[in-house]
Amino acid sequence: MLTRLPLTRRLSSTLLAITLLGAGHPALAAPPTLPPEPDEATEPTDEPPATEHEVAILRVEAGEDEVILLDGSFARGKVVELTNGSHVTMTVADDSRRIPWEEVQEIRLANAPAQPAAPMPAPSEPPDQVSSEAPSRPRSYTPPAGPRVRIESTNDSLKLYQITGEFVGGGSGVTVSGISYRAVCSGRCGRAVDPGGTYFVGGEGITKSRRFTLTEPGDVTLQVRAGKVWMRMLGLSLTFIGASLLVSGLVMLPLSKSRPEVPRLRKLAIGTTIAGGVSFGIGIPLAVLGRTAVKKR
Repeated sequence: MLTRLPLTRRLSSTLLAITLLGAGHPALAAPPTLPPEPDEATEPTDEPPATEHEVAILRVEAGEDEVILLDGSFARGKVVELTNGSHVTMTVADDSRRIPWEEVQEIRLANAPAQPAAPMPAPSEPPDQVSSEAPSRPRSYTPPAGPRVRIESTNDSLKLYQITGEFVGGGSGVTVSGISYRAVCSGRCGRAVDPGGTYFVGGEGITKSRRFTLTEPGDVTLQVRAGKVWMRMLGLSLTFIGASLLVSGLVMLPLSKSRPEVPRLRKLAIGTTIAGGVSFGIGIPLAVLGRTAVKKR
């Protein structure tokens, strides 16, 4: 004879059986913990290494070292530190000047060793960043095969420019022309240039000279008389105004003789003629003196 259990005991037994069954069955067990995903590896970059800026290092017979910059300017003094690819340090008039390597075009060492010694690394630099390789030698520099140019002038701010191209354009009855050029050297120059090129001399506040070529073999000396831009412009303006007044006065003089009843006309004609002659006489010398003249020898 079966004995019927109370309802509360039957529910307790059922819950206990379900709990034991879930703990022993793998499908009902807690899911396994997945291992953490590894961090994604950084993709290697294929960027090409930066190209090192090339600087020509020469030995010259001179009293001072000279550093020529890309913009055509230069600095003279004593090179006390030269680090390839980094900077050049000079003493100029008892002052120290540090010039970045990327701004340098050419270095001329006066009676200096062929290979400058690289400075020791700074003490603050970590030891693992100090390279054990020997400093690289300066790259060989082949100067142009043209003549070596020297500039003689009382103005040290002169620059020698080479014309690299010309263009002409226009439309609707208007024509525009121009030239492109680059600075070759400045000051006393003293460097070889490309043969057969077209050049001119100028500078800041200096009138551009006429074009000339440098095809002579050997050394060429340019004797330059630098003219001021303001003097040239003032001379041309006075010349134009003087010529206009002079022509107007000469035209009014015969007219004033035919009309004697207008005495002021004759005075105006005489005054205009005199003013035109004075302006014309002052403007021509100023225009000539304001021109930059170049003589080769």
